[in-house]
Amino acid sequence: MAGKKNRNGHMKIKNLIVFFLVCVIAVCFAGCRPASVFVPDDALNVKWNYKWFPGQQSTFFYNNVEYELLDRIWRIDWSATEPVGSLLLLGPAGCDAPMVLFGIPVLSNYVNAESCVSEGGELKFIGTVYSIWLDSRIDLNDKENVLFNRIHLNKPGESDDEDSDIVFDDAFTFGEMIDVTNVIDGIDETTMTCYIETFPQEVEGLYCFIDFVNIDGSFYTPLEMCGDANYTEQQFVLLTDEWQEIISGLVAKN
Repeated sequence: MAGKKNRNGHMKIKNLIVFFLVCVIAVCFAGCRPASVFVPDDALNVKWNYKWFPGQQSTFFYNNVEYELLDRIWRIDWSATEPVGSLLLLGPAGCDAPMVLFGIPVLSNYVNAESCVSEGGELKFIGTVYSIWLDSRIDLNDKENVLFNRIHLNKPGESDDEDSDIVFDDAFTFGEMIDVTNVIDGIDETTMTCYIETFPQEVEGLYCFIDFVNIDGSFYTPLEMCGDANYTEQQFVLLTDEWQEIISGLVAKN
């Protein structure tokens, strides 16, 4: 009886091993791109710099430039970009560095990437529908000092209008739009009146949203740049007189 039990035990172990190997192979072929078979012709030749500590994001080098994952407040202006190739990223959503096991990408997928290509072929960012990787020499996370030179107004529920664009001769910062002496705490209920897409001067093809609410006839925006006005438990700050006039004029025109 003992011999039979041992044989049964060995069979179970073998079956588990076979099942595990089948799963690994299936996962690899479903979510990987083996180098000799599935690599697209336009694959970007990047070298990953993996970070293994919690809170650290991996970066990659492309054409001797290091790119790092950009804050999710930023969006891509697809009308200004063009395809630059396919980028291998983790998972079907392609939001992080690919996972590589024994030199083979696992649970990773090639994602179409776009950018604004300068005359010298320089790419300040490489973006996909899921993530944006920015030239690490550019700092857009220093929100207080990001310079903007163009805005585009949108109103919820209404169609886009090209007349809602303003290009500024002198770049401005978010801090120059607001009056920090007039800050109010979160209010019980807000209704977003409109929002603008603000385009950074340094990087063509990117923008972030700035929301506005109308409180007692004046425009306010979340105190944190590009904050969501629908989150009521936050502080709102009054726009300066100059920006009250700019936004009021755009809203009235549209």
